[in-house]
Amino acid sequence: MAAVARLLKRTSTVSYMASRCLSSAFASEITPQSPSYDTSSFFHPKLDFPRKDPKDRNVQWVFLGCPGVGKGTYASRLCNLLGVPHIATGDLVREELASSGPLSEQLSEIVNQGKLVSDEIIISLLSKRLAAGEAKGESGFILDGFPRTIKQAEILEGVTDIDLVVNLKLREEVLLEKCLGRRICSQCGGNFNVASINMKGENGNPGIIMAPLLPPAHCMSKADYSF
Repeated sequence: MAAVARLLKRTSTVSYMASRCLSSAFASEITPQSPSYDTSSFFHPKLDFPRKDPKDRNVQWVFLGCPGVGKGTYASRLCNLLGVPHIATGDLVREELASSGPLSEQLSEIVNQGKLVSDEIIISLLSKRLAAGEAKGESGFILDGFPRTIKQAEILEGVTDIDLVVNLKLREEVLLEKCLGRRICSQCGGNFNVASINMKGENGNPGIIMAPLLPPAHCMSKADYSF
């Protein structure tokens, strides 16, 4: 809680640092070529989100990091504390896949082929989500999984101010265990992790202890693998 309080005090002064992070966080990133799909018939690939004075809105944060690092866990807890929506691009893709929306068929083809979802599609889904939130009176956000490429970062930086960028990191062997321990309840949709991390410090690296995030008893028998 004290750490959160320190973050809240800093958000009014870190906009410049955050924009620098967004511009540079992907400078060394090598992204495989995304497949090309004709999506011009149903969306314009840009974010349409009004820029507001920080005094007139809630926090606008971005969480970066590898899969399994804890972006969703920390973001979901902080969004409840701060009263802002937690927007995860992975959730947006899954929701679109489960719908009969215009992108559903193309997304299904991309996912089934194990290909990357293009920047244009991700930006379209995020733009739609932000517009829906604006219509409901939402203020602020924590973005989880966006931006993921230089292009996405540049678009986001061009349309709104980001108060804080948090880049979470963990050792590779810990990330592997956490990814393998992921579970999702097929009934309630809750996300859990059965991995119990207890690694001793070595070669100058600190020890890491992370308790599992176990599902409640009524979900235990329904928890499926989720990657």
